[in-house]
Amino acid sequence: MQKIALVTCLWCCAWSPIGSAEPLTIVDRTEKKVALSQWKIIPQPKTVSWIQPAEAVFEFRELDSTTYQEGIVTFIAWNRIQQIKYNYEKGKETAELKVVGLEKPLVGTARFRGINTITIEGDIPQGKAVATTRFRGGVLDGGVLQIDFPMPKPPNVKKISPDTHQFSIVPVAKSKEPAPKTAVTNLTALYRDATGKEHLLNYLRFRKTLKVELANITTLEVQQINLKDRTADCEVQMKDGSSLNLALMLDIEIDGKAARLAGLVGEVPAGYRLFPVHTFTRLQSLADQPPAARE
Repeated sequence: MQKIALVTCLWCCAWSPIGSAEPLTIVDRTEKKVALSQWKIIPQPKTVSWIQPAEAVFEFRELDSTTYQEGIVTFIAWNRIQQIKYNYEKGKETAELKVVGLEKPLVGTARFRGINTITIEGDIPQGKAVATTRFRGGVLDGGVLQIDFPMPKPPNVKKISPDTHQFSIVPVAKSKEPAPKTAVTNLTALYRDATGKEHLLNYLRFRKTLKVELANITTLEVQQINLKDRTADCEVQMKDGSSLNLALMLDIEIDGKAARLAGLVGEVPAGYRLFPVHTFTRLQSLADQPPAARE
């Protein structure tokens, strides 16, 4: 069988290990279903080293996470994704993700360039030939409507942790809805150094000399972010009952290298969720709360 290279969009990048000989189904902009075999995701998805075992993940930007481009991101293992569905209607640009193990799909934005997008290359039979074709999702110009993945896998069973924290999310501008809340377990702080290496730490640094373990914080209120000096004014309630007004250092040094606080990250049913400091107003430990308060 002759193979014809038919590329529908130009995209120069590395091949991805994420793919399968099992066909996936594309619903294109005309609502036509296309079976794509020998498919691959381009470029290679990010493998997160601090997830153990390390996994290739889809970085999914949540819908209710401020109007800034950099918002709350959920890291989802690619092999758990069942379907991605896009809505390109003006003012309602969304990406909807069905994930094995979740009752409801995740909803994210499709409004920002390069966020929640996907490029897939694969083969389409054309008589006695095969056309190698690329499709993109999450782009206004020619983006596909839906992608159905073959054989998604259930998540690994994890031990339930009593270490639960709840984030109160910054409400979207002009929204009349109450600020959403999200609970996570195994909370840590994620920093990225000048080389791009990521570090998980179990503490935050306030001022230049005060290091506070996350396990000792009952609540953390973010009051004001100072971009000029790279700090955030916070009110911190400690487990010993003390209350402190402190400046959270957004830039610190790790092993002699400059590092920046990417946000706080914790486990959620979909995978791992990252909260940059500007996306939440309050962080509260639920360790001593009754189970109903954690829902």
